[in-house]
Amino acid sequence: MSLKILDGLKFKNIDTPVHRLDPRVKLLISIYFFVVVILYGSEWRGMLTISLIVILVEVLVLAVGRVARSMLNTLRGAAPIILFIALLQVLGLFTYSQPGELILYRAVAYTIRFLAFLASFSLFFLTTMPDEVGNVLTFLKVPYSYAFAMVAAIRFTPVIADEIQQIMDAQRSRGLEFERGDLTKRLRNLTYVFVPLIISIIRRSYEMAEALEIKCFGASKKRTSYRVLRFTATDASIAIIASILFVLAILAYHLQTLQGLP
Repeated sequence: MSLKILDGLKFKNIDTPVHRLDPRVKLLISIYFFVVVILYGSEWRGMLTISLIVILVEVLVLAVGRVARSMLNTLRGAAPIILFIALLQVLGLFTYSQPGELILYRAVAYTIRFLAFLASFSLFFLTTMPDEVGNVLTFLKVPYSYAFAMVAAIRFTPVIADEIQQIMDAQRSRGLEFERGDLTKRLRNLTYVFVPLIISIIRRSYEMAEALEIKCFGASKKRTSYRVLRFTATDASIAIIASILFVLAILAYHLQTLQGLP
């Protein structure tokens, strides 16, 4: 699997209308996307239609936020997972009594659904500063120690991914090949990546722990934040519009269920 899948966690510091939105609104929209795709997951025909609509809206929002290229890199990195999901559904040709066309159609539906899942929260992380993510968690009454751990993971996951790529490039320059040989040899060659990576992660953890101790992390129960969340009229308007569309999607689903429509 390509490490580009982690590009969906890299915040892009760009001045766009999406970046200027309150992070609570962006999180709410991401949750709405996620819930709608989950809600229409019981019937694969409706799942495909709704997933395509959700992806279209997400692409429009990502384009406004000028982070669509990062999302494409994430999808490119997730290609093995996407192919695996599609393959599982295609294998249904040998286990289900349904026509092959319907099995393939369902495979496409589940694949598109996974893309909608992936894009829903990438939209939030690509346009929200890690510090603001911590502020949102604190606003949701999550203990600060857990919020800090979450923010640290978001910050360092892309850094570790870049470090893995650097280690692999360094090992390739020494003649180590990761793409050739049988499975056993490839797994054995990966140890030349993970050993220096683990050492680097341990060293980085000690440095962070020492920095936190120097700054007396956790000494005061009352905390302040450099960035204060401010809910503007634009944020309220976007939240209201998103909530109305979400309620309409739920009502449409229940009406479809009551009428027994496909």
